[in-house]
Amino acid sequence: DNNGMGLSITHGDGAVIQNNIVDNSAGTPQQNGIGIEVIARQAKVEHNRIANGLGYGIVVQGIPGSTLAYNTISGVLAEGIRFACDAGRNRCDDSGSTVDSNTVSNARNAGIDFDGAWTGSKVLSNTISRTPGTWPDDGRLVFTGIKASRPATGSDIRANKITVSGPGLAGFHADETVSG
Repeated sequence: DNNGMGLSITHGDGAVIQNNIVDNSAGTPQQNGIGIEVIARQAKVEHNRIANGLGYGIVVQGIPGSTLAYNTISGVLAEGIRFACDAGRNRCDDSGSTVDSNTVSNARNAGIDFDGAWTGSKVLSNTISRTPGTWPDDGRLVFTGIKASRPATGSDIRANKITVSGPGLAGFHADETVSG
């Protein structure tokens, strides 16, 4: 089974998820696993550490007004922070969310990804780093620091630091800007 979870907060308003460590270093890689999943309005996910062998560090499932701050995420198999869209459950509204002062290192595909609507959201002062050659298939990948699948009105993206450094690798491409 490749769907393991560290913490899954699926109901309620105003949940606070703070000071947790989710580390799968010694476990079986979980391609679709999630370190912290949040489906709660106005949730605060702060000062957590997620490391190694999970598909996603933190996933917010289409719920507006979340705050993700001061989290450290490293070595995830897909994306460090993902604001997901679950159209079947009418959960695609991540508007008014704040992503502030998080550190994401060596996420395979993207540091931060907004898949749903993110109007009025703030992405501030995050540090995203990627070293080519970290993943066996890096020669066929495009890494994106901050990715958005849909345009957003009134969103604020500033003071983020995105670096790709290390030895060159044939076929590896990095897009350090917002795409979408």
